[in-house]
Amino acid sequence: MDIGKIVLGIVAVFLIVALLWFLWGFLMFFLKVAIIILIIIALVSIYFRLKK
Repeated sequence: MDIGKIVLGIVAVFLIVALLWFLWGFLMFFLKVAIIILIIIALVSIYFRLKK
């Protein structure tokens, strides 16, 4: 085994893990934002129903 291939493999794995972690973090952030927006919409609709 060449040292270069081992290093390249480690770097590739590290980049893939970093990318997946970033995507997971982005997805979690997006889900939190979507949930907050849905809660706000629900509260506003309830408020308008009670107001009538």
